[in-house]
Amino acid sequence: MAASPVTCRPWQIRDTIRWSPFKWPFRDSSMLIGVSSYAAETLLPVPGMTGIAEKGGLLVLLYMTMIPSLGMALAASSCANPNASIGVARALTAMLAYEVPYVIVIFGAAYHYGTMSFLEILRIQQEQGMAAWGIAQMPLLAIAGLFAMQGMMGKQPFEIYVAPAEIATGPMVEMGGKYMGSLLIMQSFQYYTTAVIYVTLFLGGGSNWLDFLVKVFAVVAIPTTIAFLFPRYRTEDMVRLMWKWPVIIGLLGLAFMMN
Repeated sequence: MAASPVTCRPWQIRDTIRWSPFKWPFRDSSMLIGVSSYAAETLLPVPGMTGIAEKGGLLVLLYMTMIPSLGMALAASSCANPNASIGVARALTAMLAYEVPYVIVIFGAAYHYGTMSFLEILRIQQEQGMAAWGIAQMPLLAIAGLFAMQGMMGKQPFEIYVAPAEIATGPMVEMGGKYMGSLLIMQSFQYYTTAVIYVTLFLGGGSNWLDFLVKVFAVVAIPTTIAFLFPRYRTEDMVRLMWKWPVIIGLLGLAFMMN
């Protein structure tokens, strides 16, 4: 018996796509997610390789980090499962929640160093030593950045849009096979991209790969450790928290820095 048009179990993904009137967005969104994740990596300066970091900057990377979540929302909303809208609403609301403190942090770092270029920010920190690191110059923005990073990585208590235990409403359950794989790859890239951004802005990057990877691992370990200490927040609680303490701390950091 053919699957119901409103059923979207992983083993029935072909029937779901067949019944969906938007099957091409469903399939192409997986490519959009993967390509945008890979493209974001080329904008990140790492020891010995700068990619096309000199062509882009903080603003371009800000846009690139938003595309995977939008692609996931487009793909899930194209599915025939009516529960997909719940997962999409959670994902977009979560993105809106953590993007506000994230933008404040990005603006503060660009204002402090007088440039939007990753390479220039990295050069200033490495030439002037640890005293010029963002975490020493902008401690409040560094703290606000940790909150935003926790949300961007989708780690507890801000993992409501992933909802691994709620298979009926999580956006990832609308996928199967290669589609599910593209989302898991996107999530892995988010960990790395977010950590590299934080290391570059606040920890002086890395003089070599060992130094760089140690810093990246330490940064990723912070949200991973916190994830085991708190239960998952509801969507409205996440928005309330993200728009309260991280935004307040970030704005205080901006005020102190500008004065």
